[in-house]
Parts: sequence; structure tokens; C-alpha cells
Amino acid sequence: MEGKYTSYGKFLAVRAQRAALRVVLRPLMRWNRLDDPMPGYSIVIACHAHFARMLIGNLRLLMKQDLSDLDRVIICFDGPKAAELERFEQDAKKEFGKLNILCVHQSNMQSVVLRKIGWGWVDCWLSYARGIAASRTRWVMLHDMDAFLLQGDLIATRFERMKQSGANFMGIRWYEGNGVERDDRLCYIVEMMLDAQFLRRRFKPLDLFNHVCRYKGRSVDFDTLLYPQSVSGGTEVMPMEMTRWVHPSQVISQFTYLKNRPVYVPPESNNLFFIPYFLYLSDDRKILEEHRQALAKADGGPVDFLGGKMDLSRFSKTHFDWIGQQVRRLEEAVAGGVRDEVQKYLEAVGRLAK
Repeated sequence: MEGKYTSYGKFLAVRAQRAALRVVLRPLMRWNRLDDPMPGYSIVIACHAHFARMLIGNLRLLMKQDLSDLDRVIICFDGPKAAELERFEQDAKKEFGKLNILCVHQSNMQSVVLRKIGWGWVDCWLSYARGIAASRTRWVMLHDMDAFLLQGDLIATRFERMKQSGANFMGIRWYEGNGVERDDRLCYIVEMMLDAQFLRRRFKPLDLFNHVCRYKGRSVDFDTLLYPQSVSGGTEVMPMEMTRWVHPSQVISQFTYLKNRPVYVPPESNNLFFIPYFLYLSDDRKILEEHRQALAKADGGPVDFLGGKMDLSRFSKTHFDWIGQQVRRLEEAVAGGVRDEVQKYLEAVGRLAK
């Protein structure tokens, strides 16, 4: 058997597990057709409720974009309403009035079910589905909370290209992995623009969820939003040069693993080090120094980090060099150069790289 699953038995087992999960998820989310959309586009951000404040630095860079066609920014939290999230919403609306922010939360029922499932991709699916359902515009851009846009014309030029292309989905690159090949021409979800009117007319929210099936003779495990692309087409790629944005990827998913395991061993591409820095960009001045001190005391065993324990045995000098490059690029954009406390934090991180 070709694709992700080389064993037919394994493929059937995972497919059965996913089918059972879909039965549980089906009643949690519905949407209506979008028959009379407003002009412009919406930005949907899926946000980990634990790190709502981390969005502040992201939104400050978003404010520097050409947003002349923006309707509103829809922030979708992976948890129900809470006092801290309401305070964040008040502060964000006060500082970022130009973004016309709408905050969307999980219902109590959704939160109870998803906490029992305990799989971050389910929260990702629900956040994006709720954001697309809340859009008043035909065009929607999915924006990651750990993606920082450095040049002010990025969104405007992508929006114009999306309108002119007639595509249903426009990504920054073609998806590869989990049995999916580049030649399949399915868009990577990060910073994707999509046609919400088409999606809400043609598909149900559950169709966006991860999907195990056979595709072009291969076994595949489609990530969020890949299945609708595979059956409808209308995909296009407009690359986004890495010098124009900073996006570590998997920051929040790695944090979820950190919190749920006694000692988490991150992969070689350990991006958890970005979280104290991103919070620093959002005005939490203490957290960077606290974690610098914790890293400076590390003696080769697990390190206390963000409330969990992290084993750095796989952390490489190569990946540290990449982290430093991304941080310096972001520092240039927000501060004109690397600040002393950031440099000291990077030195503490680099000391632990193998």
C-alpha cells in the first residue's frame, strides 16, 4: 500500500478511529450559506486561550499592513468565555480599533467535548470553522497567531491576486506530507486565502476536518481544509518570501505537548523558545528574563519552561542559528535592532544547543 500508511490494517484502524471521532464532532458545528456577502475580506485568527496576550505583538504588526479592504479580524479562541479573555478583548478593541475585532469563543458544550478529546487539531478545525462561519465577506484570510508579517503590502497584494484568479483556495505553497504530494496541488493552510461563500455553499464544517482516505491510489491523512480542496479543485499558490515574514510553526502544538507530558522531548525543530519572546513583544517584560535565568541554570537535565519540563537532548546548533535569524529579523522590524534583554535571552538559549 502506498502513501502514509503502508499497512492496510493500520490504514483501516486509523480510518475507523477518525470516523468515530467525526460522529462525536458532527453536532458541534454548523453554518449557514453566505448569499449576500459584504465587500472586502476578513482575517481569521485561531488563538490558544492560554496565550491570548501573545496576540498583541502580532496585531501591532498587522496594523502596519494596508488594510483598506479589511472588514474585520475574527479571533477564535479554543475555550469558552472567561474573565481574562474578556479583558483581552476590551484592551484589543481599544488599541486596535482599525481592525474591527470580533472575538468568538467555544460554547461550554464544545469545550467539554474537546477537552475530553484532547487533540489540538480538533481545536484548530473548530476555530477555523467558527471563524469562516462568522465572516460577512466572501474572502477570508487564515492568519496564524505565531506568524508575523513584516512588509505592509503582503495582505493587500494577496487579496487582489485572489479576486483576479477566481481560485477557491490560495496558499503560500503546495502541501507535502502525510501521503500528499506536491503534484496534488493542495494548498498548505498557513496564511491561506479562501472563498468562504463557495465553502459554505458546497461543504459542511466537518468536511474541513482531518480526513483519512485513499487519494489517487495512495493512503493519505488530510490536514485541516485539504479534503475540500481535493474534491473541488480551484487551488493556486502565491509564494510568500521568508524574508517578508516570520513564522516558526508548531509553536502552540508543541506547547500543548509540553503541558500534557511529565517531561516533553521536543523535536530538533524546537520552537518553544519563541513563546517568551512573543510574550515580550506583547509587553510582558518579566517572562523573558525569568526564562533566561531558568535556562542559565540548566545543568543537562530537563529544564523548567512555561510551567512544564523540557528535555533538550535533540536541540541542535543548526536550529538555534535559525531561531536567532528569525528573532533578529523580527527585532529589526519592531525595534530597529536587537535589544539587550533579547540578546541575553538568545545567548542563554544558544548555550544549550548541541
